[in-house]
Amino acid sequence: MQSNGAGEVRPDQGISLAASGRRRGTVQVAANGKAIEGGLDAGGTVWRSRWPLAPGKVYAVTATATAAGGKVTTLTSRFTTAKAAQTVHASLPGPRDGDTVGVGMPIIVNFSQPVYNTAQIERALEVQTSTPVEGAWRWMDRQRVVFRPKKYWPVGTQVRCIAHLNGARAAKGVYATDDVSLNFKVGDAVISTVHQAVHDDGAA
Repeated sequence: MQSNGAGEVRPDQGISLAASGRRRGTVQVAANGKAIEGGLDAGGTVWRSRWPLAPGKVYAVTATATAAGGKVTTLTSRFTTAKAAQTVHASLPGPRDGDTVGVGMPIIVNFSQPVYNTAQIERALEVQTSTPVEGAWRWMDRQRVVFRPKKYWPVGTQVRCIAHLNGARAAKGVYATDDVSLNFKVGDAVISTVHQAVHDDGAA
């Protein structure tokens, strides 16, 4: 857990809270009254934030831990994340929010500056689907990453892409400062296959 009053905490590193010899009960971490996502490990003693923290924000932590004898302890703390010296912005140019698309439509995320910390950026990109879909992100260059399903989107699938980028570190000293998202639906499958026949007219 960050020490009370700590400042300049790297937002991309998130926060974890551990209780030695105790089972943690509840944890809430919030900035400006908005709680962040997180969860306990299998042992119930370590809580970790799921996504990066926003740069330049004051976070309030409230946690309860229950000892083996049943005694409940409440801990409170505050810390501040470092401000972003430089920022990068993301956009979702395709598909557009609310579109109905074909089964082969990729999700495209563009960045305003080159991204070098690609692994962390990918971890911040979430794709939710109403039907299980296997797929992967692929970087086309330093400023564009694309998600494609392994085969095609199943017809009728509802897709939501959430880029939890606020606080993600794109490069040294460069942080994203906005989350972006979109929703779309997969329409009917229209797949065209073209065969180019080669004819031998017997010419020498």
